[in-house]
Amino acid sequence: MSRGWCGVVAALVVTTASWTSGCNGAEKLRAERDRVAKKVDALRGADAASLDARRKLLGELENDETKDALGVAARDACVSAYRALIESLAQSEEVEAAMKQGERLDPIDLKRKLDAATKLIERSEQDMPKCDKAATDLRTAKP
Repeated sequence: MSRGWCGVVAALVVTTASWTSGCNGAEKLRAERDRVAKKVDALRGADAASLDARRKLLGELENDETKDALGVAARDACVSAYRALIESLAQSEEVEAAMKQGERLDPIDLKRKLDAATKLIERSEQDMPKCDKAATDLRTAKP
């Protein structure tokens, strides 16, 4: 083979390798985004699940080690929104359980817990649109 052909073959090999790695990179990125989106969907779909189950799903999303900027944005926004929601529900359930058991409730403590639950719900309501937008951006992004 002449020197000219060697250069062409070498360029072809390098170009083919970069195309292949580019495709694999896009596939990996899509898989990473899909993984985060599935965790967000699982948390969103767990309305009827117990608080423990919802906390577990929240933890799985929170601990996802995505490096993709869109994945990080969706993870963080949804963790914030759903943590506030879940903790609000926990506060409310705690008060409700105490009332059902006939426990004597300290009015000051009761007001403090209900105020905390209200603030958490308000924060969740503020954060939920951010979660929705970030999850949509994650799903619709081109790799």
